[in-house]
Amino acid sequence: MRAIASKVLVRLLARDNGGQVADTEAFGAHGAWVPTLAVVEAMRILEAIYDCPPARQSICLEMQLDHGDLVIQDAEVVSAAVPMGTFDRKLGGRVLRALRRKVGRRGEYE
Repeated sequence: MRAIASKVLVRLLARDNGGQVADTEAFGAHGAWVPTLAVVEAMRILEAIYDCPPARQSICLEMQLDHGDLVIQDAEVVSAAVPMGTFDRKLGGRVLRALRRKVGRRGEYE
């Protein structure tokens, strides 16, 4: 299985360059693994570069979690850390805190 970086994930979600979207879809057509941090970074890029509002980011996140060819690392942690419809800038911290809880460590900001 191939791994997808945040840059590739952004191309898949933003769909702003037809040729790159086709290449991205072909790359992950037979299954691809998406690291949790790539999801976090992709959401930050959508917000900062594409001015993507929180509701739209939530839709993008749902698309990633429900995608038939993408396997999100710790999908249950990502979905629990980010309640649908309430996506905000603190995603990275919330996901990382959820990951620390999963492995039995408490974060300094909890």
